[in-house]
Amino acid sequence: MKKINKPILDPDPFSIAIAISTACSAAAAIGTFVRTGGQKKRERKNIRNQLHKAYRALNSTQKCLNNFVSFIDQFGHLGAPFRIASAPILGDREIINDLKRIYMESCYAGRDLIAAVVELSNLLDDNDAIECQKNVMKFDDFFRQAVTSPTYGQYTNTMGEFIIELKRVLNRIANRYDIQIEMNRG
Repeated sequence: MKKINKPILDPDPFSIAIAISTACSAAAAIGTFVRTGGQKKRERKNIRNQLHKAYRALNSTQKCLNNFVSFIDQFGHLGAPFRIASAPILGDREIINDLKRIYMESCYAGRDLIAAVVELSNLLDDNDAIECQKNVMKFDDFFRQAVTSPTYGQYTNTMGEFIIELKRVLNRIANRYDIQIEMNRG
């Protein structure tokens, strides 16, 4: 493929940030999916498997956030206003492809995270839901702070804290079932 030397405007990095935010906000609703009544398969093995899936998906989301930070930092946009079309990235096809890859990875990680949280929630009981609900206001604060951040740098810092807090909640659930999941800070 012939490389174009002329600068080309890429897709807006804001879309990547929104994809990451969407995944984390959906994961934060973990306690709201808990089914009440009826028979639930509550085998420890199933809970362990779903906790690990959720944790791996959260790690993937965190990796996407870290890649996003590195990418926008390369172009000096961590201080750019956090809004649509405020951080233009000029570059060749390789740079555009990198941005598209980060966007697609964030979408896939978000999809996996949401699916894992829903499956995990189907296995949890009311006590787990109560534990999750204790964090709803904190999660809501993280989300609001992130999407109203004045700069990309502040957005990424807040989302990093949000992800760490989601991991803490998964760890507390795991501890209730004597399951070990590694707390990776990213």
